[in-house]
Amino acid sequence: GGKGTYFSNDNRVKFYNKIGGLDIFDTSKSNDFQYKERLWAMYFNLSRNITEKLFISAGLRYERTQTEGTLLVQNITNEKRYHNLFPTISLSYEPSDNNAYSFSFNQRIARPSLYDLNPFKNYKDANSYEIGNPDLLPNITTNVELGYVYKGNLSFSLYSSKIADNWAFVVSTENNNNVIVTQPRNVLTTYSIGSELAYNWEISNRISNYSSINVSYQQSKSAEESLPDENLRGIHGTILSNFTVALNNDKTHKIFLNMLYNTKGVEEMYVSKNTFLMRLGASLSFLRQKLGVNIYLTDPFSTTIARNSVDYSTFKFENRIFNDNRSILFSVAYKFGNNQSKTNEIQIDNSEKDRLIKDK
Repeated sequence: GGKGTYFSNDNRVKFYNKIGGLDIFDTSKSNDFQYKERLWAMYFNLSRNITEKLFISAGLRYERTQTEGTLLVQNITNEKRYHNLFPTISLSYEPSDNNAYSFSFNQRIARPSLYDLNPFKNYKDANSYEIGNPDLLPNITTNVELGYVYKGNLSFSLYSSKIADNWAFVVSTENNNNVIVTQPRNVLTTYSIGSELAYNWEISNRISNYSSINVSYQQSKSAEESLPDENLRGIHGTILSNFTVALNNDKTHKIFLNMLYNTKGVEEMYVSKNTFLMRLGASLSFLRQKLGVNIYLTDPFSTTIARNSVDYSTFKFENRIFNDNRSILFSVAYKFGNNQSKTNEIQIDNSEKDRLIKDK
């Protein structure tokens, strides 16, 4: 198969100064950043059963990318051209109904957001600003994973990954340390190894639970002198538990309790404190499943506050981000006509639009 994508965006911010009752355009603060990206890709995939119990799938993808970013106010243009080759292979072996083994190897690419590419000073206050990096390259992740599943309920996996040209939001100072500057740079090579244990448990006819625990060790090599390697290594863990309770025999009325706990640990360049997320919900169905009522309560106790720190060679940077994830979602849906009718759904890939959003 093949794929072609053209992506264009124009980001404008204009500042004016009031002088003598007139609006005078301020070029030092204004921003007009135009970004264009062309992507061509070709790929193929082959899969077959080698034996009755052994299945293999292998593929190869070639991508060629051309980008152009222009800061019109300063008349600065940056162009890049690069190409990548991404192999993938997976094996699955099922010697019996109760046991299944798997192996996978793949590579993937993550491209920077437009916010991180825009070479314009975005002041957060009088003494700090963020600036994008037009030379920022995408990072490439290589993954290897071994997996085992017992009776379709208990699973265990070992995995390892390497992220080349990984981004780090490097903090520096200027004007005799009076101004703090944050800029993304390709200065990290990140290695990680970990394991995950998960179990799908039918506690009773009406109560079920899915739980998992994930533990990983991560270490990064830094090309930035201010980020010492010894500060970029550590263990991180995640515990997940989701309960579902059916309120009636036909399971059309259900309540949910989902919990996620992240331990203190190292994630790339950040040392993160522990966080906890809870979600409560109910799904009710009436009128022969034509009428559906759903309600969800997310983060009722405001426990998803992100607290991170970075140990630089000469100073320590700390932040505390409270996005206030508390929310209540209530929805009612009614199905008209024949519930057995077929529908054709068109799958649209909007992943590139996500890069328009500042996600830090």
